[in-house]
Amino acid sequence: MTITTIHHQIATARTMLQACKDREKLTRAVAEQQAIASGAAGGKNAEERERSLAIALASNPDYQLAHESLRESEDMLAQLEADLESFRDARRQEEWSIRAALVDALTRRSIPSDAPGSDESFDDAADDDLGDAVWESTHGRYNGHVPSRPVDEDLPF
Repeated sequence: MTITTIHHQIATARTMLQACKDREKLTRAVAEQQAIASGAAGGKNAEERERSLAIALASNPDYQLAHESLRESEDMLAQLEADLESFRDARRQEEWSIRAALVDALTRRSIPSDAPGSDESFDDAADDDLGDAVWESTHGRYNGHVPSRPVDEDLPF
């Protein structure tokens, strides 16, 4: 059984990115050497040599393929990392909505944490209201009645 989580996908994308970087670096070195040997790259000064080399690389199909593969790999990793952040943001939002609903439930119950009695009475009240708080965070205000069938079910009339 293969488990493919977002973390596995990111690890795979990083491995692919490194392979693409290595391939691009090697392909560039070969293309540069070929351009210099054929006379396509050269010049009187560093600026001319750099410009002629860029032109020679732009016309080398092997280098262009390796460079394009590198950019695609970088884009894939960036997208997966953005997806992970989106998942984390959604999880944080859900956590905070549950906390807010719990605070609201405890506030309605009016049980201060320093009320006389044992700590268990506070915990019991919190446990009793936790179900209501979770319900409210996902379905709206809890009125004590749980519908026996889904609300969005098609009715026969």
